[in-house]
Amino acid sequence: METQKQPESQIEKEPIRTTRFGRHRGEEDITIEFSADGHAFSVKGKNIGGRIVQAMDDALAPEIPKGSLLLVDEKTTSIEKDGLFVFDQSVLGGYDIAFVGKLKDGRYRYTSDYKAPKILSDLSSLKLIGRVWEVEGRVPFKTLSGEKTEDGGIKVREVKVSMIWLPIWPREHMFWCHEDKKFSKPAAQRAL
Repeated sequence: METQKQPESQIEKEPIRTTRFGRHRGEEDITIEFSADGHAFSVKGKNIGGRIVQAMDDALAPEIPKGSLLLVDEKTTSIEKDGLFVFDQSVLGGYDIAFVGKLKDGRYRYTSDYKAPKILSDLSSLKLIGRVWEVEGRVPFKTLSGEKTEDGGIKVREVKVSMIWLPIWPREHMFWCHEDKKFSKPAAQRAL
């Protein structure tokens, strides 16, 4: 059987698709399509998609480590509920990633750096890019190669470690905010 090789320019333009299978009974599988250049994404069959932004510092670590990729849903055009959002900071040449939570008095807690959270009376001066749908981080993945031994075991010849991108802050985790709480609580307590 003869196969025809595609020109490289055509291969580079093909989007990359990944399917994540539901973890629980009744949870649907999702397919995410990443642009060939790695700067955009969309979720098949959903009204979710937008750009991919990289965290350039550890200001929101450990939840958002430096180097993480944030899948930003640009179809979310307003802040209806607390969460993680990305704002345009083109004056400074980039983006501002911030946890935003509405306080009881109508003001907002705006945390783009855990060391210096801000209380803002309104958000009208900020240019919203979108809500963070998912955060992905590079995780080590080991592969083994070897040969079968006479006793049925495996003699490992080589261990190879690759870095792969996996969700580290899944989309279903929602950020919550109360006036009397600080942002230093562990992620498991905030992600409700």
